[in-house]
Amino acid sequence: MAGIAQGTFYNFFESKEVIYFLLLEQDEKEIKQNVIDILKHSNEITATVFANVIFATVKQIENYPLIQRLFTTDEYEILVRKLPNDLLKEHSDRDMLSFNPLLEQWKDEGKIDANISNEVVTSALRAFFLMTIHKREIGESLYDQTLQFMAEGIALSLFKERENT
Repeated sequence: MAGIAQGTFYNFFESKEVIYFLLLEQDEKEIKQNVIDILKHSNEITATVFANVIFATVKQIENYPLIQRLFTTDEYEILVRKLPNDLLKEHSDRDMLSFNPLLEQWKDEGKIDANISNEVVTSALRAFFLMTIHKREIGESLYDQTLQFMAEGIALSLFKERENT
């Protein structure tokens, strides 16, 4: 136990699920920042580099016990059901904003299509990372190959004009 009374805990947090979610968000923020830093500092960003980075990031999740537990059990669905809708909405909005500066930079530099929707890219990345929840359904033996295939699909869609020239 943390050594605080239950009543005191609820003065600071609405529920156990909210504090769990906030801790998960801290890990997620660190992971996203690592991805952004790697992508920003890549000498030449291509579909292949992008695919390899997002694939490696999913594999990196294995180093984060809270996220790993969430994605390897049925806790994700339970957690989402118990969280306040406004907290989930705020999280989703922050997701959209986190990659926007990098996407806009790439658009300005002509690396990706200027008409591609940042929201679609961010949502596709979220869906990609949520695939970890479905590792059993995908099949353990095909999971890494499937992830790599999906990473390449997202990357090729994002960089299709650039790769073909």
